[in-house]
Amino acid sequence: MEKIIGFNSLNQNELMVWYCLEHSNLDKFQELLKTGLSLSAFMLNSMVFFSYDKEIIKEILLVSKNVEKDVVPWMRAYFQVADLADVLPDFENLLPDDYPTNDECVQLKLWNTLLRRKQYDLLAQNAPEILVNENSYDAYVALLKLDPDKYIDHVFQKGFYGAIVVAVKDGWKYIVDHGRVKWLLKLGDACGALPQKEIVDYLLQKGYIDELYEAGFCKELLEHKDLDVFVKNHSTYSGFLEQCPDQVSWEELWTEHKDESVRKDLIKKALMHPEVQKSYDFLWNHGGWWTRWRLLTGM
Repeated sequence: MEKIIGFNSLNQNELMVWYCLEHSNLDKFQELLKTGLSLSAFMLNSMVFFSYDKEIIKEILLVSKNVEKDVVPWMRAYFQVADLADVLPDFENLLPDDYPTNDECVQLKLWNTLLRRKQYDLLAQNAPEILVNENSYDAYVALLKLDPDKYIDHVFQKGFYGAIVVAVKDGWKYIVDHGRVKWLLKLGDACGALPQKEIVDYLLQKGYIDELYEAGFCKELLEHKDLDVFVKNHSTYSGFLEQCPDQVSWEELWTEHKDESVRKDLIKKALMHPEVQKSYDFLWNHGGWWTRWRLLTGM
């Protein structure tokens, strides 16, 4: 029967079912459904027409391997949601976004339906285990809001650092303490959502000088008097050149930078502190006759 049922049209199958129902041959009807015959709203209406009990109709729904797209709307019109508690789980992949309601889905434990609708907060509150391996930013945010202590390690291991920053109070500290400093610094100020000054101060306390330098926090490093990082990186940061001329390797910078504009800037910055011996020597070697005259005359 399974091999040949496919040769029938839906209307022809409905005729066969009508015959079965008219002659109270439910066994044959169920056999047809089990072999792949597609259940339709017409067949269900026929059962109502022949006064079949609701429980028997539910049995038919549960037996069906294939259903037409009009079956779920029919179920919605004919049954109360509570009457379908044992049926709807078998139809989860066919349920529309507005049926059953989200609250009814919670009552009936239709977790996959809520997952498809991305109702992560509801799932976190009622079936958090469904979200644990979902690999979804929004799902992990919901879990962290529910219980950060329980889920933060898991979310971190999954690599969803952003969820931690957003959902956990001072979550950025957890990120720092677990070695993802460069990732955090790439966020910048995250549209003002992160306490950048507090983060920089914390990183300075933890000794992440190189990481801050690479991320461009030169002003903050200079204010904190972390000068070694500028020296070892042969920095041409203006603030460093202007404020710490005695620490600048002027000759090395001159050798490294062939660009005329950079060299002019080095001369300009060194002229701000001719009283510093390193600046004076550098200017004497590379400043030209006019600069030497200025050095000699104290202009």
